[in-house]
Amino acid sequence: MESSVTKPVSKSDSKDDLKSLPLPEVEKKLGSSAKGLSQAEAQKRLAKYGPNEIKEKKDNLFLKFLSYFWGPSHG
Repeated sequence: MESSVTKPVSKSDSKDDLKSLPLPEVEKKLGSSAKGLSQAEAQKRLAKYGPNEIKEKKDNLFLKFLSYFWGPSHG
């Protein structure tokens, strides 16, 4: 006997929903269009969310140099 249990929709599930929607519906949900965002909307989102960039992690070269001496000893 099968039970009909519905799974609650989580945030990740709602993102997956975009994959199955037709493009016009996705554009509507995201507040965009085939031409992209208007200048005003782009400025508004930039102010709200910040620039679309990934911060580059800088390695400490001195610690990297020291790490060559911290590894297992070669016998």
